[in-house]
Amino acid sequence: MYACNVKSFIYYEHHPNDYVMEHTHNCYECVFYLGGKGMITADNDLEEYDGPTITIVRPGIKHDETTKEFSRLFIVLFEFKKDELFKPFTKLKLDKEMEEVFLNLFSKMQEEEKNKKAFYRNMISSYFSLVLCHLLRKVYKTDNKASYNEELVNRTKNYIKENYNQKIDFEQIASSFGYSYHRFRHIFQKETNTSINQYLLNCKLYAAKQMLISTDMQIKEIAINCGFENNIHFNNFFKSRMNITPLQFRNASNMQTDIGVFKIKSEDEKEVNKKLLIIDTDIGGDCDDAGALALANIFKNEGLIDLLGMTFTTSAPYGPASISAINRFYGNDDIEIASTSRKHFCDINVNPFQKELALSFPNKYYDERTKQLKPCEDAIKLLRRKLADATYKSVTFVCIGQLNNVSDLLDSSADEYSSLNGVELVKNKVKEFVIMGGLFKTKDDDIDFEAEYNIVTDIKSARNFIKKVPTKVTFLDYKVGYKIKTGATLLKENNSDNPVTVAYQIFQNAPRESWDPLTTWFASLGEDNMFKISEEGTINIDEKGVTTFDNYHKSNHYYLTIGENINEIINKIDQTLLGGKIYEKQNN
Repeated sequence: MYACNVKSFIYYEHHPNDYVMEHTHNCYECVFYLGGKGMITADNDLEEYDGPTITIVRPGIKHDETTKEFSRLFIVLFEFKKDELFKPFTKLKLDKEMEEVFLNLFSKMQEEEKNKKAFYRNMISSYFSLVLCHLLRKVYKTDNKASYNEELVNRTKNYIKENYNQKIDFEQIASSFGYSYHRFRHIFQKETNTSINQYLLNCKLYAAKQMLISTDMQIKEIAINCGFENNIHFNNFFKSRMNITPLQFRNASNMQTDIGVFKIKSEDEKEVNKKLLIIDTDIGGDCDDAGALALANIFKNEGLIDLLGMTFTTSAPYGPASISAINRFYGNDDIEIASTSRKHFCDINVNPFQKELALSFPNKYYDERTKQLKPCEDAIKLLRRKLADATYKSVTFVCIGQLNNVSDLLDSSADEYSSLNGVELVKNKVKEFVIMGGLFKTKDDDIDFEAEYNIVTDIKSARNFIKKVPTKVTFLDYKVGYKIKTGATLLKENNSDNPVTVAYQIFQNAPRESWDPLTTWFASLGEDNMFKISEEGTINIDEKGVTTFDNYHKSNHYYLTIGENINEIINKIDQTLLGGKIYEKQNN
C-alpha cells in the first residue's frame, strides 16, 4: 500500500453556478463527486464531470471549478511521495461498483472525522490509502508512452487553448494527422468525453471568466478577446452556460467566501435544494395518514419537496390503491408505490375508508373493468432501488406506520441494485428518519397507557430498527399529534371528489388528531416555530414497546414537542390542506 498523510478532510456541497476561483495547493487534492455536473480547469486543461467522479490534482497545479448541477462532494488534501504515479490532473468516471467502494471508504473517513476517537487521523489516512490503491488500479499504466490518439488529442487541446480566440480550421488539423474530419471528431470525443466544438467553447468560457475576475476590461473588450463576433453574442453565450450575464458574474466575484467560492443566484436553486422524501404509511387504520399524504402532495406540487416513492406497511388489500387514489387526485400518479411482503400483517380492523378510496376513486391498483386489485411491488425491492440511485445523504425517510418496512430494509442483503447491505445502504444514502412513534411520558402527563400504537403493533421491528439504524432519527411524540386536531376545513368544504375529505368523513366526520400530518410537515419543511426539538440522546424501546429517552448517551436520536400556539398550528395545517400557502412563512 502506498502511504499517504491526510491533512484535511471535509464534506461539501456545491449549488448550481457556484464558482471556485483558480487556486493551487502545496499538497495533493482529491475530490470525490457523489453526483451532479460541472466543469474543472486544471493544468490549463478543461474537463467536465457528470455523475460519480473522482479527481486528483498534483501540488502547485492551478485549477478552478464551475458547478452546473447541485453536487455533493468529499475533499481530501493529502501528502504523497509518488508524484510519478499521477498526472498533473487525473479524472476518473466511476462505475456503480467503484462508486460503492469509494462511498464506503469515504463514509468511514467521515465517521472517524466526526467521532474523533484516538488515532482517528491515522485511521482516515489508512482508509484514504485504500482509496489511492483502488484509484491507481484504474489509472496506472506500465507503458508511459502515449498512444497516437492521446498525442492527437493533447496536441489538438494545446492548439485550441493557444488559439481559442481565432477561427480554427479543424478539417486542416484532422488532415495533418492523416484523418478525415469525421474520424478526427470521433477520436477526440472518445478520448475526452466531449466534442471538439464543446471543448473550444469551454476554453472561451474559461478565458472569459478569468478576464471578468482579474481585469478591468469592458465586457465588449472581453467579448472580442475571446473570439466572439460581438457583445450580444458573448452575453447570450455566457448566460446560456452560467445562467447569469457576464456583468452579474463579475459583481458576484466580490462576494466570494474564505475558500474562494462565490455563489451565483440561479433560477434552479429552489429545485436543487428541495428535500427528497420517501413516505412509509399504514394508511387505513386512521384518516390522519390521508391528511399526511395530502400535505406531501401539496408540498411536492409547490416545489418544496420531491417524492421518490411511497411504501405501505401492512398487508391490508386496499392500501396501495388508496395511496394511489390520493396521489392521482393531486396529479402525481407517477409516484411509485410498494407494499410489505409480509403475509397477514396488521390487516385486521382496517377502517372502511381505505376500501372506499380504492373502489371509488381512479387509481393504479384497482381494475375497474375486472373489478380486481392489481399486484404491487415489494417494498424492500423499491426501497433498495431508490436508495441505490440516490446521492449521498440525500433522502429523508418519513415513517407514519409500523416500522416493519424500515426494519426489513436494514436487514436486507446485497442485490442487483447495490452491493451494500441494508445498514450500509441506509448509512450512505439516508440523511434522516422522521418517525411518528413513541410516547415519552413525564410525571405530569395524564395519558393512561405506556406504549404508542405504531410501536406496540410491531415491537420486534421497532426494537430492531432503533438498534441498527445508522443515521439521524427524529421521533414525533404521541402527545404532539394528540393535541393538534385538524381536518375541519376539509369537512366544512364537503368535497366528495376529494379522497382525503372522504377519508375524514368516513373515519369520524370530525377533526382528527394530527400525528401523521405533523410528522410529514416537519420532515418536509424542517424545524420552525411549530416544534421544539430535544437535545441529542438515545431512544430505547423495551420488550413491551415502551419508549424512553436517554440524554446522557448520544446516538443521534431526537424527539419533537409542541412549539408555538396550538391554534396557530391547526390553522396552518388546515389552510394548507385547502391549498393555502401559510407554510411559506417559515421558508422566507
